[in-house]
Amino acid sequence: GLTPTVVTYSAAISACEKGGEWQQALALLWEMDRRGFEPSLVAQSAAISACRRGSWEHGLALFSRMRPRRLEPGIVSYNAAIGVCEGGNLWPLALYFLERMDMHSLAPNLITYNTVMSACAKAEEWQRAMRLFEDMRHSAVLPDLITYVGAFLAMSGSGQWARMMELLDDMTGRGIQPDTNIYGTLLTEAEQQHLVEREMALLRGLAVPAQGRSSGECDLESAAASARVARLVSLGRPLEAEEVLREAASRGHWNAVCGVLQDHLGFQSSAAARPAHGSAVPVHRAAVARPGRGAYSKELCLLQHALDAALAGDPASVCEAVDSFSEQAMLAYNVWSKSACGTKAQVLVSSVSGAPPWDGILEIGTYCGYSTVRMALAASAVHVTTLEVDPVHVVVARNIIALAGLTARVDVWTGHSSSLLPRLAARQHWAFSAVFMDRWGSE
Repeated sequence: GLTPTVVTYSAAISACEKGGEWQQALALLWEMDRRGFEPSLVAQSAAISACRRGSWEHGLALFSRMRPRRLEPGIVSYNAAIGVCEGGNLWPLALYFLERMDMHSLAPNLITYNTVMSACAKAEEWQRAMRLFEDMRHSAVLPDLITYVGAFLAMSGSGQWARMMELLDDMTGRGIQPDTNIYGTLLTEAEQQHLVEREMALLRGLAVPAQGRSSGECDLESAAASARVARLVSLGRPLEAEEVLREAASRGHWNAVCGVLQDHLGFQSSAAARPAHGSAVPVHRAAVARPGRGAYSKELCLLQHALDAALAGDPASVCEAVDSFSEQAMLAYNVWSKSACGTKAQVLVSSVSGAPPWDGILEIGTYCGYSTVRMALAASAVHVTTLEVDPVHVVVARNIIALAGLTARVDVWTGHSSSLLPRLAARQHWAFSAVFMDRWGSE
C-alpha cells in the first residue's frame, strides 16, 4: 500500500485543524513521532492551531516544545499560539506572545493583530484593544472587517460612544461596510445609553446583501421602518412614532404592522398616509415562498408570510401563521424555521401559563419573536423581556410582536445576554417567574 510521508501527515493535520478535530490532529502528530518522522513546522503549527477549539493547554505545550525539537517558530506558529490564547480567554498570554514576536524580529501581520484584539475584546479590555488598533496604523497593517468587529466588541460597554462613532467613520472612510455584528454592538450601546436618535439612524441604515434573495422576502428596509415605530411606541414617544409612520407611507414601506401601531397610537393621518390593505389570506391557503440563499432570507420570508396570512392584532393568528410557515417550509423545501413550534410550543405554554402577574418572564434568544408571542399569549397579565444579539432578528421579532398587538407588553433588547443582563439589572429591579433560554441565544 501507499506509505504516508511528512507531507501527507501535515496535510491531514491541517485538514483536522480546519474541521475542528483537535484530538485527531494531536493523534496524527504523535503518530508521526512514533513512526520516526522528522518534526515538521507545518504539522506542528497546524496542530497548535487545532487546539484553539479544544485544549489551550495542549496547544501551548506543543508550542513550548518547538525549539527543543529544532523547530524555529515563525509568524504562522506564533499566530497559532496566539489563537490558542484567544480561544482559551488568555489575553495576557496573547499579549506576551505578541511581545515575543518583537523580540525575535517577527513583524505581526493582520491575523496577529485581529487575534490579539479579539482576545482583549472578549475580556472587555477595550483600552488595550484600541492601543493595538493604533499600533496597526503605525505598522502600516491595514485593518479589515474582522479588525473593526473586534474593536467595536471591545468597546461595547465602555461608555465611549464618541470614540465608537469615530471608529465607524474611520471604517466607512476606508470603504468597509459595517456587518450585522457591528450594527448589533452599536444598537446595544445606543439602547443602553438612551441615544434614541442614534438608534433610529442605525436601524435606518441596517442592510444585508441582496445576493441570493427570494421574491417572497419582506423588504428589510420596510421591516426596519416598522421596527423603528414599534421601538418608539415602547419608549413612549408617540410624536416621533407618528413621524416615522408618515415617512414609511410616503416611501412605500407601509405594511400591516404599521396599521396595528397606528391604531395603537390612536391618531388619524391623511388618507394617503395609510394605504388600503385587504384582509389577510386564510392561513391554510397562504403559500409559503421558497427562501433564497441569501443572509436572513428564511427569516424575512417568515415575516412576509405572517404579514400576508395573519390577522393583524391577533396573537393566536400570528402564531398560526408562523406554525404554517414552519410546517410548509420543511415539507416543501426541507428548510427548518428554528422557531419553537409544535410540541415545543405546547411545553413552553404549559410552563408559563398561570405565571403570577407581579413577576415577568425573561427570554434569552428572541429569534423571530414566535416564542415571545406564545408566552405573552399564555400569560396574558405578564410582561415579557426578551434579548436577541442579532439586529436583523430584532427587527423581524419587533414586527412579529407588533403584528400580534403586543408591543406594549414586550421589551425587545439588542445584545448578548452575557453583557446585557448585568447592564439591564443595574438599571431596574427585576423579578421573573419564568426564564426561557434558547440554545443559540444563550451561548
